[in-house]
Amino acid sequence: MENTNLIPVVSSNIAAVGYDSIQNVLSVQFKGKQTIYVYQGVPVETYQLMMVADSIGSFYARHIKKVYQSEVRDCEN
Repeated sequence: MENTNLIPVVSSNIAAVGYDSIQNVLSVQFKGKQTIYVYQGVPVETYQLMMVADSIGSFYARHIKKVYQSEVRDCEN
């Protein structure tokens, strides 16, 4: 899988989010971390709802973190 472009977001804990709509892969980078959490099988609708949520971090905690398994990767930038 190629690296997904991460988009900076306004959140107290999350620095950036990326999404690959072809492979349904969500990537999340937390503030102060040099790793990216990669979640397979995340529907585009879930990603879209996360990006417009009042709190991206709260949405992540409720709908991503405990629902999808993650793979941790090192940042390459």
